[in-house]
Amino acid sequence: MTSTRVPGRSATAAVTLSFIWPGLGHAYQRRYRPALIYALPMVAVLAYVILGLAQRGLRGMALDLFDPAFAQTVLVLGILLGLWRLLAMVDVWLFARRAGSRVAVAAGVLALLAAVVVGVHGYAGYLAWSFYDASSHIFVGSVGGDLPLPDTDPTPADASATAPTGSPMPTTPEETAAPGSSRITILLTGVDSTATRTHALTDTLLVLSVDPATKTGAMVSIP
Repeated sequence: MTSTRVPGRSATAAVTLSFIWPGLGHAYQRRYRPALIYALPMVAVLAYVILGLAQRGLRGMALDLFDPAFAQTVLVLGILLGLWRLLAMVDVWLFARRAGSRVAVAAGVLALLAAVVVGVHGYAGYLAWSFYDASSHIFVGSVGGDLPLPDTDPTPADASATAPTGSPMPTTPEETAAPGSSRITILLTGVDSTATRTHALTDTLLVLSVDPATKTGAMVSIP
């Protein structure tokens, strides 16, 4: 029967290499097929990150985290990659033990590096969850339910039924002008709404000030 012992292959080195990058420890143990299997998922994630940075930049990818679906994907992916790294480290340690290598010191190194992996991926998962939680509270409808979708062809009955109640807004220059002045200041808002979602967002704020006496005006856009 052929022995599985790999002369000169340190279990501690194999565990450390697998911590740095899954698959390196397997290649160090001359197990090239498992090395490829463990390395490919990490290579795919790295390629995606590099492609995203090239296309959208660091700021663009950071802003993507405010998309709840993207933040949730990052959260799940971070947990899976952490488990994948732990599995790679344990696998090379078990192989070294079966091969008859000294694994006492490697066991301590494995425990230490496993704690580091759990801490790093746990913190990354916490950040991803924070973005997911924040974006889930930002992109919501009004309290008590989402805003109704706008009717593309409202009837007079519908318009009267949905008309807001309370005091009417000022509409004449005398009512909108400040005391002792003829200047009129108006706040203009633009609401972004589509038929594919049930909430509306205020994405435009403009302050318009008009002086009827001098026939001049000024407008300020607030991002």
